[in-house]
Amino acid sequence: MRKLSKSTINLLKNGRMRIALTIAVTALMFGTLLTVNLLTPPIGDDYDYGYWLAFGDDIVSGTCRYIAYAYRMYTGRALTALSYVAFFSLLNKTSIALVKSSAYMLTVWLLYLIIRGKRKNSICLFVGINLSLWIFVPELGQDIFWTSGVVNYLLPMLPVLGMMLIYRRSYVSSSASDGALKCVLVALLGVISGWQLENSSITVPVVILAYICLWKLKGAKVPKWAWSGLAGSVFGYILLVAAPGNFQRADRETQFVSLLLPFKFAVITYYWIMFAGVLTAVFVFGIIKCRKSSPGAIREGLVFAAAALVSAYCMIAAPASPERTWFITVSLMTAAAGIVMQDAFAPEKVSREARIVFCAAALIILGTMAADTILATYDIHQQFVQREERIMTAKQNGETVISVPVYKLKYPLKANRYALYGLYDVEPGRDSLYSFNESVARYYGVEAIIGTIGE
Repeated sequence: MRKLSKSTINLLKNGRMRIALTIAVTALMFGTLLTVNLLTPPIGDDYDYGYWLAFGDDIVSGTCRYIAYAYRMYTGRALTALSYVAFFSLLNKTSIALVKSSAYMLTVWLLYLIIRGKRKNSICLFVGINLSLWIFVPELGQDIFWTSGVVNYLLPMLPVLGMMLIYRRSYVSSSASDGALKCVLVALLGVISGWQLENSSITVPVVILAYICLWKLKGAKVPKWAWSGLAGSVFGYILLVAAPGNFQRADRETQFVSLLLPFKFAVITYYWIMFAGVLTAVFVFGIIKCRKSSPGAIREGLVFAAAALVSAYCMIAAPASPERTWFITVSLMTAAAGIVMQDAFAPEKVSREARIVFCAAALIILGTMAADTILATYDIHQQFVQREERIMTAKQNGETVISVPVYKLKYPLKANRYALYGLYDVEPGRDSLYSFNESVARYYGVEAIIGTIGE
């Protein structure tokens, strides 16, 4: 047993072996995501998007009309998130599943590159990021498997994290190269990243300002493109929050949700403890461990911790704060904790045996949660196929009011990472508040879809 342990450790000393293991874990994770995405049926808003995008003579005119309507009446995300929906409408189910799976993996890799900085490749870090997201993001399935959730929460993360990576890597490498083209490109990415999602886009100028301050603190020249990126992100955020649709939506939703600011603050603080509390404790522990050896890591960790706080508490201004919005907060706290912990537990400070044990345990936990998610999603997929067959048969028989059973899982789930968890499906009756019954009926071209229980 001792010889086997030594041989395993020797293998892991090899850089190529670490890369091979990272690729293997990436492929396994991607395969899991693709399987779940292929099995996930349309849910809730997915039916609405499919209907509204069809009200033009073609996909281009339909998309443009819907974007203009949404920007005026519903949301400032019209020119970004809703453009992704238009893009999805051009793809088949397999292509959409590939895009969704790739978006999650790219998000993880961006977080990995942000945390790693100039250090060597680390499979433990890659696995740890995945573990953090799967454990701490509430209702993760709504962010990475539900198509509407991917459009509104996962895809907007890519330009946001990409912008943060540019500043983090430039600061770490002490690169201050300038040029007119770079200024324009970074400014453009700034506009895009600032015009995504309310609680993620606001973190971009926060992180940029923090890095500009860090450059000045160490007496380094602030690159011109850093300022152009800041200007672009602020302009993009103004376009996002100043949309007439935001005010229309706020007026409608405050009719149902009207909470005092102190209560909202208390709720968000409770959410912080529940979802980001462990990561905060890990972050503080990492600061204590490296307070003398790596003050630079502490400063950069604080940048991302501050951005996480802003992403959480800015939701006080929103009429409602669904738990799926915590994807960005948990991601940024993962980055903050990862930056300080990576330094506190560098290879020269922690044995390979300890890292192997951590990696193995993390993979076992991830594998268990993934298996649970696949099983739950397959169960829902079978019920969806039966439901669709029932609707089409009833429609052919001339029925216009069709009853279908609501989804009901066959066994008590523990991971709760499938797309339907925490979401409304068709509900019993046809007049429920926030019911999607009308959306499903409109999608299938019938008068009404009524949910039933116990069939």
